[in-house]
Amino acid sequence: MEVTAEGEAEERRREQWKLLSSLKTTVEGLLSTNNPNVWSRYGGLQRLHKDMNNILSHRLKNEQVYYKQRDYWPFVWCVRYISPRLAPHVEQFSHLDPVLSSGTQSAGESYKAERWLLHSLQVHMLSAQLRPLLRHPGNTCKYYSGDAFLLSEPHVTAMFQCLEAVEQNNPKLLAQVDTVGSNSAESVAMGLLRQFEGMQLPAASELDWLVPEHDAPQKLLPIPDSLPISPDDGEHADIYKLRIRVRGNLEWAPPRPQIIFNIHPAPKRKMIVAKQNYRCAGCGTRIDPDYIRRLRYCEYLGRYFCQCCHENAQAVVPGRVLRKWDFSKCYVSNFAWDLLSKIAGDPLFNPSDINSGLYKKIKALESVRVLRLQLFHMKNLFRTCRFSKEVLDHFDSLPGHLTEDLHLYSLNDLTAVRNGELAPRLRELLKLGSIHVSQCVLCQAKGFVCEFCNNDKDIIFPFQLSKCQRCEECHACYHHSCFRAGKSCPRCLRLAERRERMARKNMEEQEDEGGGT
Repeated sequence: MEVTAEGEAEERRREQWKLLSSLKTTVEGLLSTNNPNVWSRYGGLQRLHKDMNNILSHRLKNEQVYYKQRDYWPFVWCVRYISPRLAPHVEQFSHLDPVLSSGTQSAGESYKAERWLLHSLQVHMLSAQLRPLLRHPGNTCKYYSGDAFLLSEPHVTAMFQCLEAVEQNNPKLLAQVDTVGSNSAESVAMGLLRQFEGMQLPAASELDWLVPEHDAPQKLLPIPDSLPISPDDGEHADIYKLRIRVRGNLEWAPPRPQIIFNIHPAPKRKMIVAKQNYRCAGCGTRIDPDYIRRLRYCEYLGRYFCQCCHENAQAVVPGRVLRKWDFSKCYVSNFAWDLLSKIAGDPLFNPSDINSGLYKKIKALESVRVLRLQLFHMKNLFRTCRFSKEVLDHFDSLPGHLTEDLHLYSLNDLTAVRNGELAPRLRELLKLGSIHVSQCVLCQAKGFVCEFCNNDKDIIFPFQLSKCQRCEECHACYHHSCFRAGKSCPRCLRLAERRERMARKNMEEQEDEGGGT
C-alpha cells in the first residue's frame, strides 16, 4: 500500500510538471515573434486558453464524472468577495446561457468559467484576478484536492511568471521558470547555470575536481573522421550537380523562412554583393566580382541570387501590400516564391500593428474591417444560442480568423479585398445572421434595452454599429443619440453600488465572527 501511495504521489507530481511544461512551451511560442501584439500568432490565444483551462481544472473536488465536465466557476466567483474591485471582470459572465457545439446544454457552469478565462487572457487580466484567489489557501482547499496544481507553491509561482511574461510581452521572465521536475542532470545543469549567470567562468587550472581520463567510467567520444565542408571545398565542388545540403560556413548561411513586413531600399548591387561576401544568397557559391552583373535580385529577401536559385519567378510581396497597397508582382528567388506560396492562406498580417493608417487610405479595407467587427459580435451571440447551428455552419464556410479576430489577414484575404471579392461574402453572411436574430426568441431575449430612453420596442445589439454604442467598462448597449459624452452608464452605477453593499456585508460578517470569538 505504501508503494502504491508513493507511486500515485509521483504520478501527481508528473502531472503538475507536465501542465507547467505545456504552459511554458506555449508562452515561448507567443513571445518568439517579437511582435507588440502577443496574440498576432493565429491560434496562440486558443492554445494558452487550453493550457490554463487544464491547470484550473486539475484535481477539482467537484468534478462531474458523468458529464466529464470540470467546473471551476464557483472558485472564480469567490473573487467578488475576496477582491471586490475585480468583481466586474467576473460578473459580466454570470448571465451567459450554456451551449455546446452540438446545440445541447452543458452541465454545470464550466461555459462561464471558460468564457471568463478567454476574456481575461485576451485583456491581460488573468494574473491580477488569480493572485487574490490563491493568497487564501484555505478557500482554495474547498474546491481543490491537496495535490492540485493550484496548491503547489512552486508551480503556482512559475505559472504567474509565465502569465506575466505574456501580459508584459517580456520573454526574459521565462528564464526564471524551471520546468524540469526532478533531480536530473538537466535540472542540476540549469541550476548551476543560473547560479553562475553574469559571473566569469573559472579557468581550468582552478578546477581541482576534474576526473583524470584513466579514472573516467567511460571512454571519451572519438573525434569524427569527417568535417563540415565549405561550398568551395572538396573533390566535387559543383553544388548544382550534386545538390549538397550544407549548413553554411563563416562567410555564408542559407536563407531562413522569415516573414518580412518592410520594403527594402533601392538595391545597390556592389554594396549588397560585397556584404554577401561575393556569394549567392541561396546556395553559397562564390561569384567573381567581374560576373556579379549576372546575379538576380530578390525583392522579398533583399539579396542577390545566382540564376539557378533565382529563375525569375514572380510573386506579390507582403511588405509592398501593407505599406503601399501595391499588389504588383515582383521578381523573387525560388526560395522566396516557395515560402510565399506556402503562407498565402495563413493569417499572419495585422494592418493595425504594421501600418495603422492603411484603413484610412483604403476604403475597401475599412469597409471590410467594419463588417468583420459586426460579424465578430454576431458570432459571439450565436455561440450562446442553441437554435443557431445552421447559421454557424454558414459562418464556418469562411476561414475562422475572419469572424473570430478583427485585424488578422492572409495574403489571399488582402488580395480578395483589393479585388472586391471579400466584402460581398461578408455582407451576405451579415444579412443571413440579421434575419436569424430578428426571428429568434432566444437572441431577442439577449438584446439590450437602452436605459436612457427605455424604449423596449427597439431591442439593440452590439453588431448594430450604426445605432448602438457600448459602454467600455460593462459592455452594455445604448443608442448613439442617448449615450452622449459626460453621461454615466446606469449599469456601471448599479454594479458599483452592489459591490459596495457586498463589501460592507462581508466586513460586518467578519466583525461579527471576530466579536463572537
